[in-house]
Amino acid sequence: MSAAVTQDTAVSTGRATRVLIYLLLLLFALFYLLPLYVMVVNSVKPLTEITGGNMMALPQDFTLAP
Repeated sequence: MSAAVTQDTAVSTGRATRVLIYLLLLLFALFYLLPLYVMVVNSVKPLTEITGGNMMALPQDFTLAP
């Protein structure tokens, strides 16, 4: 038997608290997805651009060559 969540038992949070929670969740999601971004961006860059030191920038020369 599971207890249904009603207005009496639900945690009531203010608007500012919910905004803060969603901002933190968004920050953690971006931090979690950052390696995927780096991997995808660097996969379409030539090696000279990657070794040039700017791994986070968008590619200047788009290439799919190995």
